Amino acid sequence: MRSIVIMISLLLAAVPAYADTCSKNLVPTFTSAQATLVCKKGLQQVEPTDNFETVAAAGSTAGNAAALSGTKFFHRVTGADGTKGVILAAAAAGDVGEVHTILNTTAGVLKVYPATGGTINGASADAAFSALTGIKPIICYTTAASTWICS
Repeated sequence: MRSIVIMISLLLAAVPAYADTCSKNLVPTFTSAQATLVCKKGLQQVEPTDNFETVAAAGSTAGNAAALSGTKFFHRVTGADGTKGVILAAAAAGDVGEVHTILNTTAGVLKVYPATGGTINGASADAAFSALTGIKPIICYTTAASTWICS
């Protein structure tokens, strides 16, 4: 839970406009009460960290999408245009429950691919999760070695 709070804190610190919509963006993954609590604690517990990266979305398939680091947990993504995307790193043993926050910094739809052979939200293997249009956070967490839930 602390990782989620830290990631949400970074997100809220990076983009102040999200303070009003934080819980609304988390509701698909969390209950309304949980989302409100995460956002409230996130605003109170901003901790400095260099655990982020900036990546330019690329390609149009899992094979040529821009790779996200498996050792960074906050990813700022530029260049989303409805076709370009990023690919999550393969989860290592013991990484189940790991949370990655992806901030789409452009107005276009961002495609998020699982690591090769993986799934997101129960879709078929290697299928992209298409984030909603607009500048929004995408929260992804592992439920198994190559299975992700993203909202």
